[in-house]
Amino acid sequence: NRRVLKIVNDSRPLKLIDIEKKLDVMPKNGGWTERDHSDFLKLYVQITNDRDLLHHLSEIMPHYSLSELRAHLEWFDQFERLREQKRDIIDKWKSQKTQTQS
Repeated sequence: NRRVLKIVNDSRPLKLIDIEKKLDVMPKNGGWTERDHSDFLKLYVQITNDRDLLHHLSEIMPHYSLSELRAHLEWFDQFERLREQKRDIIDKWKSQKTQTQS
């Protein structure tokens, strides 16, 4: 079975595989349209306070309820945490591989 062989030959850390699985099942753009998510990101990088961010988002996106905006913010925070964890694990893994090759 090819799938079994792939898993057996997969040298990635288990934590990395787990995080990648979680990222793979997360909806693209948090389920929002590309444009709405892009507008969200523009404000997200400018406004660091969640309350202020939600206020501004509600002004430019009146088609979303406050609970929908809050849910998207929570989705994005979780998405970013997973991406950061993935980068950290990859960095450590590369460092370990380099040390063992030396």
